[in-house]
Amino acid sequence: MSSNNISIYDCLSCFGQEETLTGTEMWYCSKCKDHVPALKKMEVYKTPEFLIMHFKRFSKTNNSMFGSRKLNLQIDFPVTGLDMTPYLVEMNST
Repeated sequence: MSSNNISIYDCLSCFGQEETLTGTEMWYCSKCKDHVPALKKMEVYKTPEFLIMHFKRFSKTNNSMFGSRKLNLQIDFPVTGLDMTPYLVEMNST
């Protein structure tokens, strides 16, 4: 892996991180009729036979005139044998 590349496993780790929604991204609460800060987390419970991933090409920046910059990283991933096990959420059977 070169210094301009990133692993698919690094991408999957970032995908599952909890994110705080603030500012213009705040969640609208229908109960209190206001925008409030909220936590958002994406989780995968089960992988399909065929998995299609879409990666963001731009990164949000506050210092840029246009608010984003293009990412030029290549993503290294296995053509066969992608192990999603560490990134799946275990479902409790109750």
